[in-house]
Amino acid sequence: MNRWNHILAALLFAVPVLASARPAQAAGGVWLQRHDLPAAARAALYSAVSAEKARNPSAFEAVAQIKGCTLAGYSQTRLGKPLCGRELRVGKGEWLLPLLSALALQEPRAANGHVPYATAEERQAFAAGAIEAVGLLRDERAREVLHAAFTVAPAGQMADNAAEALGRLGGDRELATLVQSAKTPVRLQSALRGLGECKRIEAAKAIALGLAAAKSPNEVTLWANAAGRVASSWAWQAMVRAAPARATEASDVRTVAARALAEAMATTVDAVAVEELVQALQMTEHPQAVAMLAEVRGKTAPAHHARFAMASQRVADYLKRN
Repeated sequence: MNRWNHILAALLFAVPVLASARPAQAAGGVWLQRHDLPAAARAALYSAVSAEKARNPSAFEAVAQIKGCTLAGYSQTRLGKPLCGRELRVGKGEWLLPLLSALALQEPRAANGHVPYATAEERQAFAAGAIEAVGLLRDERAREVLHAAFTVAPAGQMADNAAEALGRLGGDRELATLVQSAKTPVRLQSALRGLGECKRIEAAKAIALGLAAAKSPNEVTLWANAAGRVASSWAWQAMVRAAPARATEASDVRTVAARALAEAMATTVDAVAVEELVQALQMTEHPQAVAMLAEVRGKTAPAHHARFAMASQRVADYLKRN
């Protein structure tokens, strides 16, 4: 997926990788403050965390010992900056409640009470990695924390990670939050990353509408990226293997996305945006993608036909190889 990130980075205005830093608060975790969670949600989380600490204290101790976001850890790396997402993914489901606690209730603490993160950058790097790790679990117990994390992070890596985590949960509330956020320019990139992870026909239709209404090459690029992600054939193949009943939805999502991408070719002339449309069409691996392009081409002026010929050839070659 690196090509998506490279294109987005080149097109969007510069945003710090860890934007929207928040100061640590005694009444909160590494990212959320006490008032960020509704009282009932905070109480429920506190109860669940307390029970888990009694049952499995070693999981909390393991999270507190993560080194990648401490000076002692990252000073020894080539990048020389806090980064601990990979370490935080190791614990999988066993670390869910320790990570939610760290994000929203209390910073991780070693057995001697020591807090390992000394700077806002370190705390935020831990939070970004924790949100990513939690999102990959697709556990509904994380819902309130993830919504709060997205709400307080208007842009940057934190918002991207939280949006993707919401998309992976994929409920009606998450879908509505992401669709609404996509209407705000500063949140568009993050919201679309989330919609790309929300593997539902409703998300695909929302993306198709957004792509049709895109007014600039940058917007076309972002919406096309989301279309390719939501309709990714390899992602749907994995989901259908796990849940065969979703085969029809998989076909519908890929069809909606592929048709929207083909139709966007008619009004997109910017080279970078066209490239994104082609790559997204390839990601859908839709068997009728070339036919869709031919249909749209037939409705355009001859001046645009060369672009369609290029796209059709690229997509046809890709389908033959895969």
